[in-house]
Amino acid sequence: MSCCILQVAIVVISTSLDPPEITMQMPKRTEKFVELYCRLPQSGLLASLSYNLILVIICTFYAFKTRKLPDKYKESRYIAFCVDITLVI
Repeated sequence: MSCCILQVAIVVISTSLDPPEITMQMPKRTEKFVELYCRLPQSGLLASLSYNLILVIICTFYAFKTRKLPDKYKESRYIAFCVDITLVI
């Protein structure tokens, strides 16, 4: 729960510091409609993605540490496999 609250706080802070902007764009002058675009700042997106990357790296580290546990803890092998695949993707 604290990891989720921390990510929400990062998103709220980055959005309040540099809010998204709405821009109107007319694709062609002959058409009679206007498109609205939301320009999301790079800093907010990078802050959220870097936090997720840090969490994945921490999970990979602990999954790597627990990969050779006894047979009673076979779940750690599957967790390590999932985290490694997530890191590769």
